[in-house]
Amino acid sequence: MDENNNIVCDEVKWIGYVGKENMISNAIAEILKLIQFEDIRVYNNIISKIMGDESFEQSRIEVQRKANSKDKSIPDILIKQNSYCILFEAKRGDENSINSDQLERHCKSLDGTAENKILIYLLKEFSDERIKEYKEIVKGYNKSIKLNFITYQDILNEIREHNFSNTLQQLVNELEYYLDKEDFLKSWKNRLDIVNCSKSI
Repeated sequence: MDENNNIVCDEVKWIGYVGKENMISNAIAEILKLIQFEDIRVYNNIISKIMGDESFEQSRIEVQRKANSKDKSIPDILIKQNSYCILFEAKRGDENSINSDQLERHCKSLDGTAENKILIYLLKEFSDERIKEYKEIVKGYNKSIKLNFITYQDILNEIREHNFSNTLQQLVNELEYYLDKEDFLKSWKNRLDIVNCSKSI
């Protein structure tokens, strides 16, 4: 705790695995689990926005980090229950950092898991050009798999839409600080660079 008795998250405790992407996905998974236990309705709302499926409304479900699914691939986050199975893969860059072979392995991991199968990539940013290519790969493997893309900024914005307890709010603040520090956010686009153009005499 700090001098104001606020709980301060120790960054080391966010880190469960080696590599920046795994550290970030670990932190996001922890936040999602805490939100789920604090308010399941808020959790459902956030997940539905991330999935692009407003019909998502479930009770307690299992959230795993770096879960090995059938030994076919190792997604960064796995959310599952009877009717839904959601795999998250976190990448440090944009859509060009996605590996097609890994994409297909994730598709194989979703085989036979649930009626609704969703694969979500967490990216720093992305454009629509290569996204279509990846969606065609998934469609060719299994048409029932839904492929979504979301930025770290977007998932943080979705979380920020809601009010939480002081403890959880502090952790969300820590998550934002960590994402910004590791350059996963778009905050640089909102910064104003001031350049001295005056000439010395």
